Amino acid sequence: MRTATLATLCVAAIFMPVIAPAEPRADCTFDPAHYRDEHQIRYEASRLAELVAPSAAPGKRRAVAPPQNVFPAERNFIDGEIFAKLKRTGVSPATLSSDAEFLRRVSLDIGGRIPTIEEAQAFLADTSSDKRSRAIDRLIASEDFTDRWTLWFGDLVQNTTYAAGVGQGVGNGRTPYYKWIRAAIAAGQPYDAMVRSLVSTYGHNTTNGAANYFVRQRQANGPLQDTYDNLAASSGSQFLAMPFNCVSCHDGTGHLEIVNLGLSRVKRSQLWGMSAFFAKTIMRFEGDGYQLSVNGVGEYRLNSIFGNKTPRTVPDGAPTIAKPVYYTGGTPAEGEDLRAAYGRLLTADRQF
Repeated sequence: MRTATLATLCVAAIFMPVIAPAEPRADCTFDPAHYRDEHQIRYEASRLAELVAPSAAPGKRRAVAPPQNVFPAERNFIDGEIFAKLKRTGVSPATLSSDAEFLRRVSLDIGGRIPTIEEAQAFLADTSSDKRSRAIDRLIASEDFTDRWTLWFGDLVQNTTYAAGVGQGVGNGRTPYYKWIRAAIAAGQPYDAMVRSLVSTYGHNTTNGAANYFVRQRQANGPLQDTYDNLAASSGSQFLAMPFNCVSCHDGTGHLEIVNLGLSRVKRSQLWGMSAFFAKTIMRFEGDGYQLSVNGVGEYRLNSIFGNKTPRTVPDGAPTIAKPVYYTGGTPAEGEDLRAAYGRLLTADRQF
């Protein structure tokens, strides 16, 4: 009991600063002692727990053998990145899975289903050294892969007929949107190319599935700026894992330090600059859906005092029109379509 209590206290000591960090120093808003990534936290918790309750202690029993710090051979650049990170953080790799474990896991991860009896029997009977690589290639080329990742991508971009939250759904564009996503996945289109198409496409949302990305974020109960803000915020959360929706109403400073240190430095005016890339697009209801076209005089105007966001007030004498500037400083090239420029800057972002 005493040993278990000591181990608990050691683990608690590791996590306590992360849950309740001390006040930052006046000359620095970032203290690395209180903001560590999950790998560092796990490693330190494991190291201290082993000091007071070692796995090899008499009478102790582990469900699996402890890691042996043996790295398998690197097969591609992804292995190189992962193994290098493990070595930097002092984390030993887990022991290799058995053939049966591997096939089940990779079938679920890639194809979204467990292997059939015939697949399992053939794989276990195969004695070739490259059978795992060939199993991965087979799954990636399968219809299961296309179905699984079409579903995943559709969830990511919130392809739904109706919506009660931000945006109003895509109505009759739902099936064309699904078909566009599935065709892109089946053709092996890179994700960055898919994203550029989504944020820059024009046309009718019932005949051009990619146009539904814009339609999905329309805000019918507010000014046009609300829709533009939704597009900038959703592209940040979906493709950068940066929830820009917070800074669509206020600066990050004083609000987001504990949630997201990077966003705490982003100002609301930077979000306006991102939203301005969408301001030259007209969306009109035509027939059974929405038509997107270019509006050569569209602008993102400030000083709006109604809608779903806090008032977009600017200081006296400051410009009342936000220029298209990506939050890291990028701007459109001369004559470049604004939404195409946004897609280019978005997919070139280091966070992408």
